[in-house]
Amino acid sequence: MNKRMSSTAIVIAILSGLVLGFLGEVALSASGQPMMVPPIAWPLTLIVLAIILLVVAIPIRRSLTGKNSKPINPFSAVRVVAAAKASSLVGGLFVGFGVGVLCFILTRTIAPQLESWVLTAFTILGGVILLIVGLVVENMCVLPPTDDGPEPADQQPA
Repeated sequence: MNKRMSSTAIVIAILSGLVLGFLGEVALSASGQPMMVPPIAWPLTLIVLAIILLVVAIPIRRSLTGKNSKPINPFSAVRVVAAAKASSLVGGLFVGFGVGVLCFILTRTIAPQLESWVLTAFTILGGVILLIVGLVVENMCVLPPTDDGPEPADQQPA
């Protein structure tokens, strides 16, 4: 896992969430169902996941920077990096979903209740927080460059 999360994957996740959110609301509206309002549990869960991810990544970062002499399990570090990448994608999906729902709300002739706006905004905020924390944690768990690499061709001994 030496590759960083690509911005293309994050943009695709955001756009996928946007399409799912908007078209899901359109489908509900077309079938005569009430609008789906994101529950408050979604942003709270996203924020709790971001906090857990940060708490798990801090010992790894301390070990990498030398502030902690206790060795880390490399498999645990790889799992944290994988969780950070997944969190970035999930955060992007929720950001897109919230923006899609918000776009649907803005196209309505009759504005929904204030609760719908607030819960949608909180969902977007929770997604942004998880996305950013995922990217930060992924960066925290990267090994620093070493000086043991190969010498440049012009400085190699003859």
